[in-house]
Amino acid sequence: MEDFELHIPTKIIFGKNKVQEIGKHAKKYGKKLLMVYGIGSIKKYGIYNQVIKSLKKENLKIIEYPGAKPNPVLTFGYDVLWV
Repeated sequence: MEDFELHIPTKIIFGKNKVQEIGKHAKKYGKKLLMVYGIGSIKKYGIYNQVIKSLKKENLKIIEYPGAKPNPVLTFGYDVLWV
């Protein structure tokens, strides 16, 4: 393995009505984003629509991956192995 450094800063924004600001914050990191989510509560409670609206307001390209499982798995159901 080659030597490398990995720096992953985390920013947590918490509070009432902060979901509507997600597009503004995401825009700082690029023009496209991958949105990974499960199959239940994000749509059941209306968060999905709020997030999409905020991202579209900032003209971000959204690539969606719905149906993510809550725990890590070794395969996606096709020949991809997580290492």
